[in-house]
Amino acid sequence: MNAATKIRIEFSESHIHQDRGFDEKNPKVFEGDDCWILAQAYLNDLAHHGPKSGYDKTDVIVTFADGHEYGCRLDIQHPDGRNPDHRLAEHIRRFCRFYGGLAADTELPSHLTPERYQVFLKRISVEEREACATFFEKYTVPEF
Repeated sequence: MNAATKIRIEFSESHIHQDRGFDEKNPKVFEGDDCWILAQAYLNDLAHHGPKSGYDKTDVIVTFADGHEYGCRLDIQHPDGRNPDHRLAEHIRRFCRFYGGLAADTELPSHLTPERYQVFLKRISVEEREACATFFEKYTVPEF
C-alpha cells in the first residue's frame, strides 16, 4: 500500500483567507509520516476561522509514495455551518465511493434517488469508475 508522503494546501479564493490573516501566496506543504495529521490540524484551524454561511474554496493535492497525485477542492466552512467540508480523508473516501459506484443509498445526496445515481454512473467512463472503486486497494487514507 502507498502512504501519502506530501500534502499541499492552496487557497482558491485567496481574498477571503487573506481577510482572516492566512497567507494565500505561500501554500502549506506537509511532508513525512505525520503529513495527514498536520494537514488535518491546519484544515481544522482554517475551518474554525471560516465562515458560518458560505465557504472558502481550498485546493488540496495529496502525493503518494509512488508519485500518484490525488487533487480535490474542499469547501471550508466553520464547523457550526450548514455543510462543513474540511475533513480531507473523509472527503477522499466519500468521493471515491460515490464515483466508484460503491455509495450506499444512505450515502446519496437527498436530491439523488438510487435510480438516478445508477443513471449518473453510466455517464462516467468505466476507467474512471474502476480507478475510484479500486483506489483503496493501492492507497492508504487514514480513518480519522
